[in-house]
Amino acid sequence: MNKCGVTFNISEIMPQMRIIKLRSNDGHVFEAPLKAMKQSTTIKGMIETITDDDENIDEIVNMPVVNSAILNKVIDWCIHHENDRQQEIEVTNDTVIDVWDKAFLNVNSQILMQIINAANYLDIKYLMDISCLTMANSLRGKNASQMAQILRVRCDFTPEELQQIEKENEWLRDK
Repeated sequence: MNKCGVTFNISEIMPQMRIIKLRSNDGHVFEAPLKAMKQSTTIKGMIETITDDDENIDEIVNMPVVNSAILNKVIDWCIHHENDRQQEIEVTNDTVIDVWDKAFLNVNSQILMQIINAANYLDIKYLMDISCLTMANSLRGKNASQMAQILRVRCDFTPEELQQIEKENEWLRDK
């Protein structure tokens, strides 16, 4: 299913394109261009284990830690970046994320965390790096309770303990 909610088989639209079938952890099967999905070191390794050539993979490859909504997004990202050489780019705090990727990553923190987890599992370095940079930027300048709220982490420190921690780490605010 694409962004518009339309289900289609890539192999029917472009029969010459080599495809791979991926099953999300909630049971949905997606067809994706093999070339695009080779950006994932994990998938690339699985493909090499399954077959010696780049023909269509008949077996469905399970993605046990990625749900269908996130797998669909990751497939979209891989297709968009299919011909890019971003895997060679070193991401730093000064990296400027392009407009398309900014829009792609303009999601709530829970979805962003799921994208980070998927990129980590699938070993898509550039997606992982820009997703983490986006998360880090969203947390920049926030105090501990704001960060906990964004990340949906329950803080079990007392207000006094939090105040003491902030006092001990006051020097970090100067950076």
